[in-house]
Amino acid sequence: MTSKHEVIGQTLPREVAMDTEQTKVHTEAKPYAFTPYLQASVAVASLMIGISAMVATFNVWRTERNARLVEIGVAVLRADPKKDASAARAREWALDLIDANAGVKFSPSARRELLEQALAVKPIGRSQPDDFYSVTLPTFRDAPPRAKTSN
Repeated sequence: MTSKHEVIGQTLPREVAMDTEQTKVHTEAKPYAFTPYLQASVAVASLMIGISAMVATFNVWRTERNARLVEIGVAVLRADPKKDASAARAREWALDLIDANAGVKFSPSARRELLEQALAVKPIGRSQPDDFYSVTLPTFRDAPPRAKTSN
């Protein structure tokens, strides 16, 4: 004795209809057991990415600020202390400014030399603005040659 059920406009035997109803029950979405943990981990990852971006932005800002302060110090050191008395007084401040923001400190002999002499600079290239300068480094002709190492 097969009774008829109507499924999507068709009549099916009772056994087929029961199978269809059982399939519906089994295919209903059950919540995944770890869903709250996955949501929490996505939220934590989002926070970590945001914090990392803020830290990176702050570090870039601080590095750019330090570079600008070093540029100011170098601009002061370019002036000849023998020609301009006000430049001579500002040189100590410029050396302290560079020491604090460049990440390296001047040796006492370099400090003494920079206090007494203008910093030798030359422009980089032909098309650069006047504020882009390169420090002329001393040549070490009298330095002993490096010992060769074998690998």
